[in-house]
Amino acid sequence: DVFRSKERTVLVIGKYGDNLSRLRQIQDALKERGYEGVLLEDFPDIEEQSLPQKMALFASIARFVICDDTSLSGHNVELTICADLRFATVIFRPQGIASTAMQSDLSHGCDFMKVFACDGASPSLVVPDAIGWAERVVSERSAYFNRRYTWRKPGTLMQ
Repeated sequence: DVFRSKERTVLVIGKYGDNLSRLRQIQDALKERGYEGVLLEDFPDIEEQSLPQKMALFASIARFVICDDTSLSGHNVELTICADLRFATVIFRPQGIASTAMQSDLSHGCDFMKVFACDGASPSLVVPDAIGWAERVVSERSAYFNRRYTWRKPGTLMQ
């Protein structure tokens, strides 16, 4: 069900093709820590959905998103979707440098997006710190929304 999915699922976005091994490294590092990292390419497209809609669907059922921003690709559009829909998002960038200047300040001033500088060869080394940050953000947002939406009571929340 959706609630159980949100507890342990992390959407991993970034460039496919020659960069796929980096995404799989991140996926493996998440698995070692009890999370299920999912890549959009591992799931069939839904015929009536665009690619941005598919990404938003998966991001909505994920606990948080990790973006490997090492090379320019379609994930740049996905990062904008994360910003627009305020998904808790971790961004891995080699030495903290964005793949394009157009996205370099996307996380500036956001409490739901954070850049983690990572070694070009081993993005998995920053996964533990990224998880810690993302879990804090998810917890803080949950507490905020539970205060804000006064009708929420323990019996009305997904369990």
